[in-house]
Amino acid sequence: MGFLLVLITVEYNTTTYKTDIIMNGHFGWCCIINGTEGIGNGWQTKIPKYNPREIRRTLNKNGSNPPPTPPTKG
Repeated sequence: MGFLLVLITVEYNTTTYKTDIIMNGHFGWCCIINGTEGIGNGWQTKIPKYNPREIRRTLNKNGSNPPPTPPTKG
């Protein structure tokens, strides 16, 4: 599995005196393209790998195509 790039920005809100954590949107794209598996405290996730060309084709068609399917080898 490839490396996932996560960029986190921490901002301090002076009106509510709370710390806001903002994650960069690239993390979601890395998970969709590279796939991910993980087990947390009471939850489990498994996102299969998708072909980047198929994702781009689907986004360019503005949703007129069926949803992308995970590539299979065999």
